[in-house]
Amino acid sequence: MAYGISATGVNNQYVINSTTTNTEYMGVVASGISTINSPISTEQHDLVFARPYDSLSTLANRFILFNRGTNDSSITFYQSRVSYVILRKTQSISGAASGQGDYGIQVNNANGTLIYDSRKQNSGFKIIGTHNIGSFGGNRQGNTSTTSIPATQNDGYPGAGGGTASGNRSNIITTSNVSTTYVSCDYGNIENNGYFNSSTLYYQNQTNLHGYYYTSSNIQWFSYLVVNILGQSFNVGLSNFATVMRGQLI
Repeated sequence: MAYGISATGVNNQYVINSTTTNTEYMGVVASGISTINSPISTEQHDLVFARPYDSLSTLANRFILFNRGTNDSSITFYQSRVSYVILRKTQSISGAASGQGDYGIQVNNANGTLIYDSRKQNSGFKIIGTHNIGSFGGNRQGNTSTTSIPATQNDGYPGAGGGTASGNRSNIITTSNVSTTYVSCDYGNIENNGYFNSSTLYYQNQTNLHGYYYTSSNIQWFSYLVVNILGQSFNVGLSNFATVMRGQLI
């Protein structure tokens, strides 16, 4: 690079590079504990991550279920409380973070866009893994009296890469650092009248697009559509239609 600032991690992973024209840094603007069925304010292009807050020993606490549409100004979590983190583009963050003064470091990219400002956040967030569209099979949690999502699922729709179904795919996202790992909450939709049935041990509703299910040993994809035809119900596993990201607060 001719001038500017560039930083990489111990394994040469990208941290920041001011010579780029499109790369932007996203900072933590909010984190906290959700209230069930209560909207949390967000802005367009915010990234939201979440993980269960209450003990996983209670089955109903294991879900991350939410409504958030494209360009929506809020996200609402259902069924169980979650710990959430909201990331926002640096140039869109107004003011300074609590306790920050009027000194620090600012970095602009080659187009003059502010991509980093140390005064705008008190914590960081690192991405520790990504999963491409169509990676997971999708399934309703506990089709019968069971307490877990099957490790693999029928031909989830759409198939890998967003195409046609392409065989069984795992629903397990990760088995590492489960208790501290957050998962991305992009566009999602769930019917408000869904509820956890303690008798049959599954979450009951007709639609769940983009959800998660945590156990003590893994994080699992949880997405499906129930179709009723002539009195018969069919459970269609839905693959992830957006990239799934995993991350941790630092």
